[in-house]
Amino acid sequence: MIQSYDETAEYNLGSWEGNPLDIFTSMITGIHVSNVVITGEGILDGNATFQDWWEDDRAKIIAFRPRMVFLNHCDHVVLHGVTVQNSPSWNIHPYFSDHLRFFDLKVLNPKDSPNTDGLDPESCQDVEIAGVYFSLGDDCIAVKSGKIYTGENKNIFGRIAVDEVDV
Repeated sequence: MIQSYDETAEYNLGSWEGNPLDIFTSMITGIHVSNVVITGEGILDGNATFQDWWEDDRAKIIAFRPRMVFLNHCDHVVLHGVTVQNSPSWNIHPYFSDHLRFFDLKVLNPKDSPNTDGLDPESCQDVEIAGVYFSLGDDCIAVKSGKIYTGENKNIFGRIAVDEVDV
């Protein structure tokens, strides 16, 4: 947890397994950003391998492994057309964010890469995922409601709701 510049609030630069623990920052990190569109045909490559990030995938070495994209308390964000690959851990992790759109993406990691979930919306509302190709070593999409620690300490429970799922 990091205090804001005026010391009136705090925020996470990341979380590990849903807990506010030390984690290396993501390649793209958004904190309290609104009305953002990230689009294009580019590749975000974490270059993770078993010789570095995946060798001891549960160990904290200085800090825990980073995500590729982390969106913390963001709203109205669109991620479109990019390829996200070789992430050290979860690929795309929206956290307490709303009104998110993930369109026409490729999320790629080797099939034996550990804990490299594709897209893990955690305590988010109004998330749309369409036309996303996943090929990786763990969950493609893992909808998460958050951890008890966060709910108790931030008085936030049950923000996630799944209205309809098309497969």
